[in-house]
This record gives sequence, structure tokens and C-alpha cells, in this order.
Amino acid sequence: MNYGQRGRELLVDLKKSSDSDTLALYNEEGVRSTLQECTLHYKEMQGQASLASSSGTNSSSGGNGEVPMTSRASLLLHDAAIRRNKRCLLAYHAHRVNGLRHMSKFDHGSTLSMLPMLSEHEQELATQYEQLYTGFSPAILNLLEHVHPPEEEWVEVRVLEDIPDQMDCGGILVNLDYNTTHYLPRSGTVEQLIRRAMLQQLDSEENS
Repeated sequence: MNYGQRGRELLVDLKKSSDSDTLALYNEEGVRSTLQECTLHYKEMQGQASLASSSGTNSSSGGNGEVPMTSRASLLLHDAAIRRNKRCLLAYHAHRVNGLRHMSKFDHGSTLSMLPMLSEHEQELATQYEQLYTGFSPAILNLLEHVHPPEEEWVEVRVLEDIPDQMDCGGILVNLDYNTTHYLPRSGTVEQLIRRAMLQQLDSEENS
């Protein structure tokens, strides 16, 4: 029996393909072998624990059903192998999920062309993520504009007075038509329009 070897082989295969900008073919055989190894270790633990407990209970010294010290080392070894394989499986799938998200964000539409390389669950994730991504209109929220969260404060405002000219609000050109709402950086222009009662700052309750 391999003690965590299948999980290690899965990560070695992942490392070989990590230099590419695209995801490699989903290693279904490696994942299945790792899960099978976990099952074998678990069954072996069950058998040893059951036998040891039964022997302790039926002993002439009147055991209390606890696993004897002579069997605990083997059980701990099997448990460590299961945990190692679980960590490898989580690392493998986390890497692929992050890759899917990155491609969906910075190479819009590429994930759908990669469906044959993905597992069934990854295909479902990629399709749903693509649908959610395309559901955001760039006029409302441009997900590609900032790689990191903005450091400046942003506010949501409603236009109380029609402003005919296009305004530069913190580097964003917007048309402030009457009764429209916008999510803008709290720049000097926005502050000035709020003070002049041409914009109304909203909170979550007012916008709901």
C-alpha cells in the first residue's frame, strides 16, 4: 500500500504543467487513484481498530475497548496518509479553480474554449462563472479596471439635477442624467456636486 504516494504524484503532474498559461487536461486517473488510496487506508484503519478493540474487550485482564498502544502507531500512520492525500487533492483542485477564475477575468471567453480539458464539475463552474461575469455591464461595474481593490473611498450617488455636460469624476467620464444612480470615487468633483445638492449620497437602505 502506498502511503500518500498517489497524492504526491498528482502534485508532481500539476507542477510539470504549471509553467503553461493554460490548464492541462484534468488528471481524472490521478484523482481517482488518490481517492482509492484514501479508501484503502480508511478500511485498513477500521479493520485494525475493530480487531484491537475486540481483543482488548475480550482479554482476561478486562479491557475497556480502547485501542492498545501496540496498534496506535499503525493507525496514526494510516491517518497521516489519508490527511496527506486530502491536502494534495485540495491543492490540486484549488490551483485549477484559481486558473479558471484568472482566465475568465483576464482572458474573457477563453474558459469556454477549454471545456474539453476540464472535469465535469469544472465545466459547470466555468460555465456559471462566465455567465455571472457577463452579467455585469461595464457601465455599472468594470471588473477588469482594477486588479486590486481601490484604495480611495467610493460612494453611490443619485443625480438630483440634470447635468448636461459629461463630468470627469475621479478619472471616470460619466453622464449625470436626472434620477440616475452611479458608483463613483469620492473625488473633488463628486464632493462639490454633493455640497451643491446636485448629487445625493446614498446608503444601502436608501438604495434598496
